[in-house]
Order: sequence, then structure tokens, then C-alpha cells
Amino acid sequence: MSSILIDAKKMVGGITEDYLHFDTDIIMYTNMALATATQLGVGPKSGFSISGSESVWTDFIPESALLQFVKPYICAKVKLSFDPPSNSAVLDALKNMIAESEWRILAEIEIQNSIVSEEV
Repeated sequence: MSSILIDAKKMVGGITEDYLHFDTDIIMYTNMALATATQLGVGPKSGFSISGSESVWTDFIPESALLQFVKPYICAKVKLSFDPPSNSAVLDALKNMIAESEWRILAEIEIQNSIVSEEV
């Protein structure tokens, strides 16, 4: 499983793993996005944050269908905060993708919760 920080760095503009100059900023924006995802119902209820590249996606959320919605959502939120597109059409597309991802995350959580309820 890949590192949350390394994936976020790639998303914000192809920053390589060994280029550390922006890590503090990207970590801050990543933690903000993880906190937002936690409020949506994703990840540990007590919250989750990263401090470097050692944190991987399965530390935040177990391997599941939900993970495939969460990874691009977190990376897009980081990109929007760290390096927002200057082109308004691209900016709108990124914001729309984030909004759709939030909807899909909430829908997947609802599906998972209904499956758990049926099993009980």
C-alpha cells in the first residue's frame, strides 16, 4: 500500500518522493483533508493524522471499496488547498470532483452500515 504523503505530493504537481521542501505544507493540508474525511465518517473515530511518509492508506482506512473513493478525495482536497488551478474551468472541475467524491463516500458508508445492520 502506498504512502499517503507520497500520493498527495504526486497529485499536487508531481513532486517527487525525495523532494522534501514542501512536505510541511502538504502534511498540514493532508491532515486537514483527513479531518474532513473523518467528519464524513471515514477512518478512526478518534481521528487520524500523518507526520511523514511512513503512514499508508490502510492505516487510515482498511482496504475496501470505500478506500477507492477516499484516496482521490484526499489528494484532490490537498491539491485544492496547496496548489489550486488558476484556470477557472479546471478549478470548477476539481471542486465538482471533490463534491461528487463526498457524495460517493457518504453513499458507500450508508451501504456499508446497512450491510452491518443486516448482519446483526
